[in-house]
This record gives sequence, C-alpha cells and structure tokens, in this order.
Amino acid sequence: MWGSLMSRPYASAAPVRTAAPAAATPASAASTAAPAAQSLLERVRSGFWSEGMKTALVGWTAFSSTHLIMSHEPVRNKLIAAAGSENRFRIFYSAVAIAITGTLMYRFWRTPRALRGPVMHNLAVNKKSFSYAVMATLKALGAFCVTDAYVTPVFNPLAVSFSDGGKEPTDPRAIHRKYQVWGLQRVTRHSLFMGCGIFALGSMLSGRRLAELVLWAGVPIFGAIGAWHQEQRLRKTKPARFFDETSFMPFGAILDGRQLLSKVAVEVPASAYAAAFVAMGIVYFY
Repeated sequence: MWGSLMSRPYASAAPVRTAAPAAATPASAASTAAPAAQSLLERVRSGFWSEGMKTALVGWTAFSSTHLIMSHEPVRNKLIAAAGSENRFRIFYSAVAIAITGTLMYRFWRTPRALRGPVMHNLAVNKKSFSYAVMATLKALGAFCVTDAYVTPVFNPLAVSFSDGGKEPTDPRAIHRKYQVWGLQRVTRHSLFMGCGIFALGSMLSGRRLAELVLWAGVPIFGAIGAWHQEQRLRKTKPARFFDETSFMPFGAILDGRQLLSKVAVEVPASAYAAAFVAMGIVYFY
C-alpha cells in the first residue's frame, strides 16, 4: 500500500489555494510613504547645524539684510548724502556686495563636502541621464543670460551704472536711446537676475548635499526679492513706458504680445551664445 501511495504522481495532489493580496488602501499607501518622508526630515535635522549650513545661512542673512537696508529709500538717501554723491554710494554698495559674496563663496568652497550636510538627492550623477542634461542646459542658459547682461550693446536702464552718476537724460532722443527695449529685456527687464537664478537651479541639481541646496536656492529667492524691491523704487524715477513694454516675470511680455521672441535671437550678441556653448562643454567634459 505504501508503495502505491508513493508512486502516485504529484499532479494528483489537491492544489493549495492562497488568498489574493488585499488591495492597497489609502492608509497602507500612507504608511509606505511615511518612512521616506521621515527619512528626508531626519536628514534635514541631522545636517541643519553642519558647518556648511552655518556658512550658507550666515552668508545669505548678511547679504539680504545689508542689501535691503541700504536700498531702502530713506536709508539710501542718507547714505548718498554721507558719501557726497550717488556714484560714491554705488561704489560702497557694490563693495559691500562683493565682500559678502566673496567671503561666503570662499568659506563654503573651503568647507569639506562631508561637513556640508547629508546627501539629499541622487540627480545629475550619471552624464547619460536626463537629469544631467537638464542640469547642463540650465547652467548653459544661465551663462547665456549673464553674459548678455554685460556685453549687450543696449545696457539695461534698470541696472547700476557709474557713467551717468544717477542722473536721468532730459533730451528726448537720449531718453529713447536709453530706454529702448533690446535683447533679453524683451523676455524680462531683470535678465541678469534671471540668468543667475537659472544657473543656480542647475547648481542645485549638481550639488546634492543639504548646505549646497540652501546655498544655491538663495540665489533665485533673494534675486527675485531684490529685483522686486529695486523696481518699486525705480518706478518713481524711470519712464513708465519702459515698464509698460516689458515684464517682470520671464516671458510675460512675449506671451501677451507686447514683445516678439524672434527679435531676441538676433539681438543677443554672439558672445552670449559662445558662453553658453563653453558652459555646456565644461559641464560635460571637465
């Protein structure tokens, strides 16, 4: 009998039925997402007081506070009177900005990567990945905009200039030349801030540690705040026509038909395109 039992094929055995997996509920989905969110929060907490974070936070606090205070109109007028002229005030203003920015970048560059907080993402690591291409494109566009701001044949009338001494032209032809819309001013009247912000967004993809993200995130944030604060003051002295023909938000004047994107491509100097090409090459081959 035992031999007959052992000789039966296994297929004749009764199949064992297993229960179907239960459908995922919102509660179970939340429970699976919670550890990832908690891990991210823990990483922020663990690296918040790192040396790199302290450098970035102190540097941005000093930069933003001095800029907003010195550009506040009552304070600004007193500083101009104390300096003796607007040009001297602008030199002092620029010197403070360069000193704070240079110190911030030097101290941060000297901070070892291990002291810049934990790694927050793994984007833009592989040169063949889509995120790396996005990072390279953002840095190239940033270099393109910043270069144009300095080499454009028509200087942005809202930018700081030492040649006019802060005086506005009175001749109608001179006013037209100074406030004609040209190049990237058709995209936004704050193209330099836009370029710095775009480059910083690309740097947030290449810089993966917490302090690196905070350092580069401050560029578009304080750039937008500074541009808005500057514009509130300049609207009182600059021709309203320039503001009516341009936009604060990038591509705003183009989307509503006030400007044409086709004119931008031909008005931007070749050196800006060269800067974008060089930046792309450095990112991929350096």
